[in-house]
Amino acid sequence: EVIELLNVCEDLAGSTGLSKETFGSLEETSPPPCWNSVTDSLLLVHERYEQICEFYSRAKKMNLIQNLNKHLLSNLAAILAPVKQAVIELSNESRPTLQLVLPTYVKLEKLFTSKANDAGVVSKLCHLFLEALKENFKVHSAHKVAMILDPQQKLRPVPPYQHEEIIGKVCELINEVKESWAEETEFEPSTKKPRAAGEAAAAQEE
Repeated sequence: EVIELLNVCEDLAGSTGLSKETFGSLEETSPPPCWNSVTDSLLLVHERYEQICEFYSRAKKMNLIQNLNKHLLSNLAAILAPVKQAVIELSNESRPTLQLVLPTYVKLEKLFTSKANDAGVVSKLCHLFLEALKENFKVHSAHKVAMILDPQQKLRPVPPYQHEEIIGKVCELINEVKESWAEETEFEPSTKKPRAAGEAAAAQEE
């Protein structure tokens, strides 16, 4: 079903007399090489659907439009457009930082989760996207702690259900630091006492 829709969109966007120059491109920034051009055709057809219908109506080729699953087109565009935007934003940075990647990750996770219970093929795709997110970007607890300690970010990019977990982790780290300091404090006097006694003995001899 999806492959059939992609083929129809590619035909519509690549037919003679129809191009991005005809209807305008979706944005001025060129997508990175990793972005699929066939998917771009789908987004172009969705964005310029009314203009494309008018174009083919004048050309008396409405049979091509009739083969288009408009409902599936809209649903796929709703999940693919944010993915493309994320790809463009992250590709603009040579080394994307945690402050940029984690909010993007959370945004996509929310999107796919919200549509994972939809009926049909979109639900299956969202489940696959969620699996790909978790497999390719593992959020370590240290990453979450870094976000809460960043005064510009704090807990804003993190889902509410993870707030208590992150705060608990921060408390654990604070306790670990306190314990390590306590151990150092207990150790330091024992090393200083012999030296102090030695200095006192030297002073008496003088």
